[in-house]
Order: sequence, then structure tokens, then C-alpha cells
Amino acid sequence: MKAAIAALGLAVAVSACGREIGHKFDGSAAQLLTPGATTVEDAVARFGPPSSRLRYLDGGMIVRWRYLKDTPLGPESAWLEVMFDSDDRMIRIVQQGEHGPGDGHWYY
Repeated sequence: MKAAIAALGLAVAVSACGREIGHKFDGSAAQLLTPGATTVEDAVARFGPPSSRLRYLDGGMIVRWRYLKDTPLGPESAWLEVMFDSDDRMIRIVQQGEHGPGDGHWYY
């Protein structure tokens, strides 16, 4: 009986750490992006495949990178949204941020 309870406890603890959405990326590298010069292709090369792309009727686009991982201390997350023009050149960073496990905040 004790072994079954211990096994159940271990399974619950491991499952709390199991979810991972997206891929980890270095959000601090966003400061290296240059409006008017950085292209979508440059950003994808730096941050990896985006979580989503939203193309507007005028040809502009928002490209989003998201990462979320559950840890025993709480979620770890990072996000970056960059706006590009119809020529796929960067206009601006729309939003970015990150939170570490146990800091009391999270976003995805």
C-alpha cells in the first residue's frame, strides 16, 4: 500500500512538470532587432519557428513567439510579438516579456 501511494505521489509530481508549449528562445536578443532593417527571415533565424503569424489586409504582419513550461516551482514563460510591414521588414516590437519559475507571475 505504501509503495502504491509513493508511486502515485511520484506520478503526480512528474506530471506537474510535464507541459511544455513552444520552444525556448532568448528574448533578450530582441534588442538586436532593427526597425526597417530586420526581416521576418532574420527574426525566424534568431528565435526559431514562430508560434503564429497574423497577416493583415495591407500586407503587414504580426509574428509571435511563445514559450511556456511547467516546473515544480511554477511556470516559466517568454513571449515576443514583432510587427512587420508588407515588405516583411520590422516596424516595431509590439510586446515582449518573460517570467521565471517561482516569481509569482506568468503569461502565455
